[in-house]
Amino acid sequence: MKPTDPEYGRCDHFQPADFVDLAEKHLRENQVSPETWEGMRFAWGGQLTESPKFKSLSMELIRRDGQWVLCAINRNLDPLPPDQLGLRIL
Repeated sequence: MKPTDPEYGRCDHFQPADFVDLAEKHLRENQVSPETWEGMRFAWGGQLTESPKFKSLSMELIRRDGQWVLCAINRNLDPLPPDQLGLRIL
């Protein structure tokens, strides 16, 4: 595989590109017009099973200047509570 291949560098675990895809899918399924996405914020949280140290991961995403920007990523020593798992609109 070469660095120019679309799958180059992809990991098997949930990552920022997956978060963007999930947020856009949610917006499209709810018929939110792309023209209104500016300033929208999302959070995503999940439990980690393969890390010996970290037990969960949380990320935040914002739509700024027509692009999705990952504005927070936190690896946590403790699992997340159920209400912080999955996709959430902030």
